[in-house]
Amino acid sequence: MARTLKRLMALASPSRAGDRLAGVAAADAREAALARMELAEVPLARFLEEPLVPYEEDEVTRLIVDTHDRRAFSELSGLTVGDYRDLVLSDSADEEFFRRTAPGVTPEMAAACSKLMRASDLVAASAKVRVVTRFRDTLGLQGRLSSRIQPNHPTDDPRGIVASAVDGLLYGSGDAAIGVNPVSGSLAVLSSILHALAELIEAHSIPTQSCVLTHVSDALELIRRGAPVDLCFQSVAGSQKANRGFGVDLALLGEAREATQSLGRAPAGGQVMYFETGQGSALSSDAAFGVDMQTMEARAYAVCRAFDPFIVNTVVGFMGPEYVADGRELVRAGLEDHFCGKLLGLPMGADVCSTSHMDAGPDDLDALLGLLAAGGVTYVMGLPGGDDVMLNYQSTSYHDVCWARRLFGKRPAPEFERWLAGYGIGPETGTPPHGAGSRPTARLLTGVWRNGALRSAAGNRRPAPCGTRRLGTHGTGRPGTHGTGRLGTHGTRRPGGFRREDPRRAVFDTGGRDMSEKEGNRAPESPDRESLSEPSQAASPEGVRGGASGTSPTTLPEAVREASSGETARREESGEASVDALPGVHGGSVPAASPFGSSATAAVVAGDGAGDLRAELRRHTPARVGLRRVGVSLSTKDWLALSLDCAGASDAARRPFEPGRVSEALAKGGVRSVVLESRARDKVEFISRPDLGRSLSESSAGILEREAEAFAGSPPDLAFVVCDGHSSGAVHLTAAALVLNFLEKAPWITSEIPPCFLVVRGRVAAADQVALALEAKLVINLIGERPGLSSPDSLGVYMTYGAYPGIPESRRNCISNIRADGLGINEAARRLSHLVQSAMALGLTGTGLKDDMPEGYLPFAAGRRFVEWGEGRLFVELGEEWN
Repeated sequence: MARTLKRLMALASPSRAGDRLAGVAAADAREAALARMELAEVPLARFLEEPLVPYEEDEVTRLIVDTHDRRAFSELSGLTVGDYRDLVLSDSADEEFFRRTAPGVTPEMAAACSKLMRASDLVAASAKVRVVTRFRDTLGLQGRLSSRIQPNHPTDDPRGIVASAVDGLLYGSGDAAIGVNPVSGSLAVLSSILHALAELIEAHSIPTQSCVLTHVSDALELIRRGAPVDLCFQSVAGSQKANRGFGVDLALLGEAREATQSLGRAPAGGQVMYFETGQGSALSSDAAFGVDMQTMEARAYAVCRAFDPFIVNTVVGFMGPEYVADGRELVRAGLEDHFCGKLLGLPMGADVCSTSHMDAGPDDLDALLGLLAAGGVTYVMGLPGGDDVMLNYQSTSYHDVCWARRLFGKRPAPEFERWLAGYGIGPETGTPPHGAGSRPTARLLTGVWRNGALRSAAGNRRPAPCGTRRLGTHGTGRPGTHGTGRLGTHGTRRPGGFRREDPRRAVFDTGGRDMSEKEGNRAPESPDRESLSEPSQAASPEGVRGGASGTSPTTLPEAVREASSGETARREESGEASVDALPGVHGGSVPAASPFGSSATAAVVAGDGAGDLRAELRRHTPARVGLRRVGVSLSTKDWLALSLDCAGASDAARRPFEPGRVSEALAKGGVRSVVLESRARDKVEFISRPDLGRSLSESSAGILEREAEAFAGSPPDLAFVVCDGHSSGAVHLTAAALVLNFLEKAPWITSEIPPCFLVVRGRVAAADQVALALEAKLVINLIGERPGLSSPDSLGVYMTYGAYPGIPESRRNCISNIRADGLGINEAARRLSHLVQSAMALGLTGTGLKDDMPEGYLPFAAGRRFVEWGEGRLFVELGEEWN
C-alpha cells in the first residue's frame, strides 16, 4: 500500500527531536534514507492534489491552494521532487529563475526539496536567491548582511534599552531594525519604548526602523493612540489552529498590515510587517495534524508571504531541546528554514540561538552563523555579548555580526553603511566602544547625550507617564511551548505593569519638574556589576541652572566641545555634513536629566581617560554592553566570564526541586500545601518529554481528587499551583513569598482557597488539571523560568481563567522576570492582584485582558512578613521593594 504524502514527508525528514516526540519520525536511518528515495520520485503536482492539512479545516491550507500561481508553476509542473532539486542546484537556476518561479512553489514543495539536500546544498542554493525589501533602508542586496539590534531590558527601562542600542550601533549593527521584546504588556509602557526608539532614530537620522515585538492587537491599539509604529510584529505558525493559539488569524493580520501602512512611516516602500516563526510551534500547541515539524514551519512561510513582509525571522533553537535537541539538529533546522523561506520569495533572517538546557553551545551557533552568512541570509540578531537578559537565552552578538561580515566580505545595507561612514564606524569592524572615546564615539554619544532619545522631562511628548522599572510580563512573541516557564505561544500579548515610582530613577516626569528638585542632582556612586539592577540617575554636568521644565541650558564640558568641534572642522574641510547639521540634532545645551549626561560620560566622550564607557553604559542596563574586543572577537576576560555564566545557567536548569522548602515557608504564613508529581520521572525526561510535565502522575491525580472532594458543591474562585519548571532555584527563593504577599494584598477574596499544590517536574499546563479537578474559576501557576546567563533564578506567573487541559496558550496571561534584577515581589503581587480582579470581573484571561492598572492601584499596606527556610531567612516588608 502506497504511503500518504504526509507520512512520506515525515519519514524523509532529517532527525529532529520534535518529530520523535510526535511519533512521526523514521524508526532508523535506513527507513529515512529509503523514504527520501521514494520522495524524490513524487511529482510536484501531487502536492496540489493531496493537501497535508485538510482544506476544509484549515485557512492556511486554503490560502496555499487558493493563491497558488499556476502560471509560475507551469515551468515546474512536469518535474518530480528530485528533478526540482537538481534544477535548483544547477547553474541554469539564477536569480531571475527563483524570482519567476517563487509564486508557483508551495511550502510543501520547498520542504520536500530541502529533505533531499545536504547542508552544503542548502547553502549553495540559498546563496543564489536575493529577496530585496525596503523601509528606511534596503535589505537583501548582493554582498550585504544586516542585523537586528535586540536591546532588551528586564524592566523595560527606556534608558537601558537605548544604552544597549547605542552599543550595537557603535559595532555597525542595527540596519535591519532595532526591535525590543518587551517584558510588559502595558500599552503605556509599549508606547514609551516606541517613542524612545523613534527619538533615537529621528534625532540622529539613522536609516533603520524600530519595532516593539508585541501582539498585533496591542499594535492596533498603539496605532489608534498615535504611537510611532514602524514595523508591525507577529509570530505565526503553519496551521489555523496553531495561529489561534497565538490569538491571531489571517483577517487580523490583514487589518494590522493595513493600519500600519496607513501611518506612512516607510519612506522607501510599503513593507511594514515583521513575522517570526520557529520549528515546533504548531506541535507545541497540538496543531500539527501529524505533519513533520519542518514542513509545518514551511507552511508558516505561506502566511508570511501573503502579507509582503519587510523581514521574516526563524527563531532557531529558542523553543528548547524537546523540539531541537542539540547542535547538529540546530544547524540543520536553521539551514532548512532559510532555504525554504528563500525559495518562497521571503526576506529571511535568523535568530541563531540556543537555551541553557539544550545540548548546544557557542560552537554550534558559530557554525550555523557562518553557514547562513555564506548562504546569503538577510539578517541575524545582534545582542550585547549574545546574552538576552530578559528572554534568558543565547543568540548572536554584535561581535559575531562583525565576524561574519569580515569573514565573508559582507556589508550592511547601503543607506546604513553611509550613515556609519558619517560617524567613522567601520561597516565590517564597528568601533570598539570602550576605553578612551574615539571621535566617532564622541560624536554619536554627544548627540544622544545632548538631545536624543531620552529627554526625561523635556516637552513631555509621550502620551503616558511611565516610571522607570516598568514591568509585568513577557509579551514578546517568541515561540514557546505549553510549559516552558517562559511563554506558551509566540506573539501572545502578556500583561505587564508599573513598578512603584522611585524618584531617583524616574525617566518620564509628567509634572515637568527638574530632576534637581527630586535628588538635588547628587552625583551617583561609581557603578559596578552588582548595582546594575538599580540604574542611577546621572548627575548633571556643571553649569546646570534649575528650571521648571528640566531643560535648562548647560555648557558642554570643554573637552567634549573640543572633540566635537575638531571633528566638525575636519568634516567641513572634506565637504561632509557636520554632526550638528544632522536632522534632529540641536546643538548647544544638554538636558539636565539626560541619561547620558553625567560628567563620567563627558570624560569618556572627550577621550581624556577619566572615565570608562563600559561603566557608563552599564549604569543603565544589566546587559553585557561595552565588552572589550580583540579583532572581531571578545577579550579573554569577557569570553571566560560569559562561559562561566553559561555553565551556571546550564547547571541551574538541572538542579532538583525541594518542595519541602516551599511547604515550610508557606506553612509559616498559614498556607497549607500538597506535594504532587508530574508524569516525568526525572529531569532528563522532563526536558525531553514536555507532554509528561503537563499532566500529573496517576498517584498524584488520586491525591488531587481527594483534595477536590472538600470543595464539591462549592468550587473555589482561585487556586494556586507551584511548579519547578526549569529553575527550581527561582521557586525556592521566591514562590512562597509571592503567594503570601499576594494574599496580603487580596482581602477581597471571599471564597475558601484550596491548598497550594506543589508539582515536582511540572510545566505550565499542569495547573490546568488542578483547575479542572477543583472546578476553580482561576488558576495561578508560579513556575521557574528557564535560567539565563544573567538570571538563573527568574520566576514566572501564569494565570488562566476557565482552565482545562488543552486550553490555547492565548488564553493565559503571564507576569515574568520576577527576580532581583527584574520585578520585585511586592510589585509582582500588586500586579497579580490587579490582573486577578480584572479577570474575575471580565470572566477571561489572555489576549482579551488588556493591562490598564492605574498608578495608584492598591497602595502598599503597612506590615511585614518573615519567611524562613533553607539556609537563611527571606525578609519581605510590605511597602519596600524586595530587590
